Amino acid sequence: MEPHEIASITTTEVCNLTCVMCHFNGPNAMRRQRTLSTGEVRKFVSSIPPCELWFAATGDFLMDPNALDHLRAAVEYGHRPCILTNGQLLTAQLIDEILALSVREIRLSVDAIEADAYRRIRRGGELGNLLRVCEELRARKRRYPDLKVSVANVVFRKTINRQEEFIRFWTGKVDEVVFQAEYYDTFKFRTMLTDPGERVDCQMRVFLLPNGQMAPCCATTVYQHERDVEWLPHISDTSPEQALQRFKHMYADPASPLRELCAECQWWIMFKRDKCGQSPFTRVVPLDEDVPAGSWTECPDADARPGVLRLDHATACNGSGLERDPDGSLLVTTLPDQWAYACALRLEEPDGVSLAADPRLWIRVRATVEEGRIGASIAAADLKSLVSREHHRKASGAETVFDLHLDSPRPGQWLVLRNTAPDGTVSRARIHEVQVIAAEPPVAGGFIGIETLLPPRFSPPPMRIEPPPPPPADLGLGVFETESARAITRARIEHLAALRLPLAGKSVIDAGCGVGHLSQYFAGQGCRVVCVDARPENLARLRELYPGRETHVINVESDPLARLGRFDIVFSYGLLYHCENPIAALRNLASCCDEMLLLETVITDHPRAIYQLTDEPREVKDQAVAGFGCRPSPAFVAMALSRMGFPFVYTTRSRPAYPDFQVEWKGDGECQRDDHLLRCIFIASRRQLDSPSLELLVHTPGDAAAQQFTAVRPEDADEVWIDVGAHAGESTLEAARKRPGLRVYAFEPNLTLAAGLMGRLPNYIVLPMAVAEHDGSAAFHLNRFDAASSLLPFHPEGLRQWVSAEALGVAETVPVPTIRLDTFLNRAGIRTVDYLHVDAQGADLAVVRSAGDRLHDVRRIKLEVQLGAVPLYEGAATKEDTVRFLESAGFQLESSERQSADQEENLTFVRRG
Repeated sequence: MEPHEIASITTTEVCNLTCVMCHFNGPNAMRRQRTLSTGEVRKFVSSIPPCELWFAATGDFLMDPNALDHLRAAVEYGHRPCILTNGQLLTAQLIDEILALSVREIRLSVDAIEADAYRRIRRGGELGNLLRVCEELRARKRRYPDLKVSVANVVFRKTINRQEEFIRFWTGKVDEVVFQAEYYDTFKFRTMLTDPGERVDCQMRVFLLPNGQMAPCCATTVYQHERDVEWLPHISDTSPEQALQRFKHMYADPASPLRELCAECQWWIMFKRDKCGQSPFTRVVPLDEDVPAGSWTECPDADARPGVLRLDHATACNGSGLERDPDGSLLVTTLPDQWAYACALRLEEPDGVSLAADPRLWIRVRATVEEGRIGASIAAADLKSLVSREHHRKASGAETVFDLHLDSPRPGQWLVLRNTAPDGTVSRARIHEVQVIAAEPPVAGGFIGIETLLPPRFSPPPMRIEPPPPPPADLGLGVFETESARAITRARIEHLAALRLPLAGKSVIDAGCGVGHLSQYFAGQGCRVVCVDARPENLARLRELYPGRETHVINVESDPLARLGRFDIVFSYGLLYHCENPIAALRNLASCCDEMLLLETVITDHPRAIYQLTDEPREVKDQAVAGFGCRPSPAFVAMALSRMGFPFVYTTRSRPAYPDFQVEWKGDGECQRDDHLLRCIFIASRRQLDSPSLELLVHTPGDAAAQQFTAVRPEDADEVWIDVGAHAGESTLEAARKRPGLRVYAFEPNLTLAAGLMGRLPNYIVLPMAVAEHDGSAAFHLNRFDAASSLLPFHPEGLRQWVSAEALGVAETVPVPTIRLDTFLNRAGIRTVDYLHVDAQGADLAVVRSAGDRLHDVRRIKLEVQLGAVPLYEGAATKEDTVRFLESAGFQLESSERQSADQEENLTFVRRG
C-alpha cells in the first residue's frame, strides 16, 4: 500500500458553521452527529504506511472532542498530520497545542475576502476571526519555519473571475491559495478551473468516514452521507489495505455498485492534470516568500551529505534551457507555462551515504532569481506529487536562498525548479550551489531586523517596548481579598447603587466575574444572575462563597456568550482591559444584551480611538488569561459600542470613591499616574435613558438593529405564525419565502441549527431559545439525531421499545434560555397568532400551556403526540391528555397524520367559532 493511496480521515460530522454550499451541514442538508472513536482512528493510523495524513471532517475536525488525541496517535505511528478546518475554533492556545503535536500544514476553508460575503457563505463565522488566526500562525513561523498555512476557496459563478484579487488579498497572510471548483450536487460540478477534456480513470484511495466506513473517492464520501451504502467496508472488520483492493476490484467491474455511481460522476476531473499541473477541480497558487539578502545563516559543514544533489547532473524539463557556467553555476530559463517543471536534480546515494539513515534533510539552494518567479521543492520519484513544501522567490537581482526540509528522504526523489510567474512570463534563475545536511537549520541569534523588511526609502519609527513587570507574589485567590481589592469593590457597588438605574428584577450576566463579589449586588436587587469567567478556580471559589449561583467557564474573546441565552443587563466591570482583543470581547458581550451593557475598564488617556497592549502576569488570578491585556481609550470604547448596535453610549457624571476613577484628562497617552491606573465607566443602551446621573457620549440615530426590528413588527404582518422547535425550518421556512406578508417567529434552542436559519429571510425571525412553562433556563438534551433533542430526558423503557432507537442518544446536555409563550407574545406586542406549530419532542403540551390566557388569541395549532404505551420522553403528555386540554380551551381536532412507523401522530386543532 503506497502512502498516496491514503486520502484523509474525516473524523466527525459535527460542525460549528452552516455554510450555504455544504452537503453535510448546509441549510438544506441532513445534519448528522456521527464521530469516530479514538479506537477506530488508532486502528486506521496503525494499519497504514507512514505518510502525510490529512485530518478533515464532513463537519469541522476541531469540533471532534478527541482531535488532539487523534493527532498524537498519528505521530506515534510515524505520520505527518495535516489539518483542514474552517479555522473559527483556533485560538492561540490551541494553535500551540497543535503545533507541539508536529502538525506543520494547516488549511483554512474560506471562500470570500469581504466580511459580509464571508458571513453570508459561512454562516456563523467571521472573516475577522480567520485573519487573526492567520496572524497567529505567521507569528509561529519564527519557531516553526517549516509551517505551511494555506486557504481553500470554492469558486462560485460570481468569484471565478476574481482569483487574482483573492491572491493579492492573501499574499502576506498565508503561504498558498487553493482554488476549488464547486460541486452543486453529489456528482456534478460547475465553475471548473480548466477545460476537463476527456475522461480519465479515477485514483482509488481510502477515506475513513465518521461512521467508521471507508470510501474509495470523494464522490462516495458525499453520497454516503444521505444514504446507507452497505457495500462500503468498515474499519472494525477490514484493514485499509483490504478496503483498497476491494475498491480497485469494484472499479474494474462494470456491474459493481461502485461503477454504477461512476457512470454519471465528474469527480475524475480532480486527477486530470494539464502540462502545467492544473486540474479542472483544483488550482494551487503558492504565494511569494521573499527572503532579504543577508538574512540567512551560513550552512554548517557538520553532517553534510556531499554528492546527494549535484548541479552537474541537472536535467532540463519540458524544453526549458540550461546553461552551465565555468564557475559551476547553472542558468535555468523556463518555459512561459506557469507551474511547469523547468529543471530537476535527482537525489542520489554516493559511496558511504545512505539516505534511509537520515530522518530529515535540510536542502539549501543558493540562487539569484534574475527574471520572473521561481518555485523550488522536492518531488516524488514519479514527479507526480511534491513531498516537501514549495518555496518561492521573485526576481530581485540579489542572491537569495531556498531552504527546503525533507522528511524520510529516499533515493530517486527530485529537487525540482518550476516557473511560478503568472501571465505567460518566462522566468530565469542562476543556481550557485546546492547544499545538503542531515540536521535542522541553526537558529540565528535573533529575528530579522525590521529595517531589512522595509523599502529603503522608509525608516522604522522609534519604538518603546516596556519590559514585562516582575511577577508579583503568588497570592492565589487571595488577590480578590486584599485591602485594595475590597476597597475598589465597595466603591464600585456604592457608585452603581447611586446611579439608580432600572436594574431590579432583571436578568443579568456578570462577565469576568472573578469570585463573584460584584454579582452579589444584583442578587440583592432580585435579579437572575449568571456568572462567567475564564478561570475554573475562580468559579469554584464563587460557588463556595455564593452557593446556588449559576456559573459557566467562558473566555469572552473566544467562547460565544449567546449560547447561554439573552440577558436584560450585561455587566462587565474590570474585564475589558484584561483582553488581548477588545473588539472580539465587546462584540461577544453585545451579542447577548437586550437592554444595557454596564462596562468599567482601565483606559488610555488619549482623544483618539486607540488602544495599547500591555503585559500581564497570567499566573495571577485576576489578570489576563492570555498573558497580556489592553488599555483602550474612551473614544475607542464609545465608538466600538456604538458600532455594535447600541444607539446610546453614556458615561457617569459622578465617579466611584476610589483613586483610579479620579481621572484628570490630559490626553497624554498614559494609562497610569501616581501609581494608580486610570479607570472609566460606560453605559451602553439599546434605548435612551432619562437619568441625571449619566452624560451622553454617543447617539447613533436610525440604529440599524432598531430599524430591522421595526420592519418585522407583527402589526405590519398579514399573518403571524410561531414555530416552536423549528429545527431546520422544514415546517414554516418555505411558507415565509412564498409569502412576504407572513411573519414567522421560529424558536430553536439548538444554537447550531438556529444559526443556520438566521438571516435567511427578513420575515423569518429566529429566536435561539426554548419555550417552556417558566421564564429562565433549563437543561437541553442534544441528541446525536438532532431532530430528537428535547428539554425532556429519555424514558429508559420507552427508548428501549422505540423503533430505530439505535439512531438516538444524548450527545450533550447544555443550558438554554427558556421563555413562556405568553411572556413572548406580550413583550413582542403580538395580538393574534394565526398558526402555532409545535414540535418539542414530548414537551408539546407544555408549550401550549405556557400561553396561559393568551391561548385564546391563537387560531390554529399543530403539535405532535406519541402513541406508545410507554412514552419516549419522561413526562411527555399522552394523546388523550392533549386532546382533553385543547378541547376544554375551545379547540376542536381537525385532522391527524401518523409518522415514525406509527409511533407518533401530528394533530391539527382549530379554534371553534
